[in-house]
Amino acid sequence: MNLSVIRKMVREGDMSRDAMVYLINCRSECEWLDYKAMINLDSNRGLCDFSKHVIAIKNVGGGYIVLGVEDKTWEPKGLSEPLKY
Repeated sequence: MNLSVIRKMVREGDMSRDAMVYLINCRSECEWLDYKAMINLDSNRGLCDFSKHVIAIKNVGGGYIVLGVEDKTWEPKGLSEPLKY
């Protein structure tokens, strides 16, 4: 993972397909990049947990939360169903 590349992507707000592929292939987390296999916003606990991650990313000036990638193994799994949010 090249941190200067991720910082540049964050500054530019890059949400392109190439950017997403790059982030999935980083296979490591940092202050600007977090992976989540799934999110559950249907419960207060799930909403609070996800909110903590969003606030942490915001506090470092922005970043990415990549959904559908297993935390710690970095394996892309996708989402079992489209998010309704």
